[in-house]
Amino acid sequence: MKILIFLFAAGMVVVFIVCGTFPPTVYETLVWGWATIWFIGAPVLGWAMKNDDGDDTDSYYPKKRYIAITSLPWAAAALLYANAALDSSPAIERPAVVLSRSRGRYATDIQVSALWPNRSAFTIPIDAHRYDAMPPGTAVEVLVRRGALSISWIEAVKPRP
Repeated sequence: MKILIFLFAAGMVVVFIVCGTFPPTVYETLVWGWATIWFIGAPVLGWAMKNDDGDDTDSYYPKKRYIAITSLPWAAAALLYANAALDSSPAIERPAVVLSRSRGRYATDIQVSALWPNRSAFTIPIDAHRYDAMPPGTAVEVLVRRGALSISWIEAVKPRP
């Protein structure tokens, strides 16, 4: 059972990495989905480990539902990765303005004005070497691709000439 908990936690990390590598434009929705998987899957697997009787002779061990819960984050990561990797759509340039930026220990982000009408500002992870080139107020082009599975994602952010 401990291996399932480890695989579940590793899968959640992989989802986070894939979202940072190919940031979807529905990032907030995906964060809620990620949190839902975590706050449902972790307690269920923890309960299963607590109530495990140690009898490995049962052919149904580990329970199929626990394996299904463990595979949820891996399936989500594969879905997001396939969406970007199989995407052959052309990039669409969206003009935006950098509203703010933040530098953390492991990540750097910029917040840009809305990419579409009736949408709020959007936070985009960027490379550390591009961080200094995009202070607040900088006009940027955000390259958005449609996605093979119709989950639009951000390919790149570059300063406007």
